[in-house]
Amino acid sequence: MKEELLQFEKNQVWSLVPYPHGKKVTGTKWIFRNKLAFPNGHFAKLMTNEFDMSMMGELNFFFGLQIKQTAEGIFIHQEKYAKELVKKFGMDCAKPMGTPMHPNIKLDKDEHGRDVDETRYRGMIGSLMYLTSSRPDIIQSVGVYSRFQSKPKESHLSAVKRII
Repeated sequence: MKEELLQFEKNQVWSLVPYPHGKKVTGTKWIFRNKLAFPNGHFAKLMTNEFDMSMMGELNFFFGLQIKQTAEGIFIHQEKYAKELVKKFGMDCAKPMGTPMHPNIKLDKDEHGRDVDETRYRGMIGSLMYLTSSRPDIIQSVGVYSRFQSKPKESHLSAVKRII
């Protein structure tokens, strides 16, 4: 318990506040006992209901990032998120592309192109932006097509689907 409290102080994740007048404070002895003795108790159920997590073993999943720890090091990836993204936008059967953006593409507003659903387009861009945390190879392409979130056209949507 002392080690955990020292880590809190070292990382400045808490600050000491005055004892609240007229309120009952839960003692650390109770919290520590329940945290260790009942891994499936109050606290664990609350957290696992709210977040996709487990209370035991090494870290495997954190805020949508998958973590793989090996002797060579720690590897972070988003394979599960990427597969869900493909499925979410109905591209399960799409042919994979070698590059996220066609090398000879000309980017413009495409004012004469057919309009597409802005909300869906923005959702695709937002999902891809989150994916860039583990896929630096798509950062440039996603950044380019994020410029067309206002009045996106079919040509822009096709290019975003290529990234996906």
